Amino acid sequence: MYKKIEFSEMQTGHKTVASKGGNATLRNSVCLCYKCNKLQGTDSWATFIKKMGKSETRSVTSGKKRRSVKKKSLSGDYWINPLTGRKEKVQPLF
Repeated sequence: MYKKIEFSEMQTGHKTVASKGGNATLRNSVCLCYKCNKLQGTDSWATFIKKMGKSETRSVTSGKKRRSVKKKSLSGDYWINPLTGRKEKVQPLF
């Protein structure tokens, strides 16, 4: 689902779109490419992810058995840094 995009191609999408009561806040924002932003349309982020998971993403494996990975419990707000592609904790503005 996630892909690297050039800084000049980035657009801001919203988890809850403005037409359905969403605010223009960092917490409600996501970084998207043009195509994904248009595909999301007026869908919520959760609906868009489900839609993309069913129709657009594919699992690619080498035939090896996948090992189980324990997910870390994350507290706080995180975002994907568009320059590095890494998850980073959101720093307070003030």
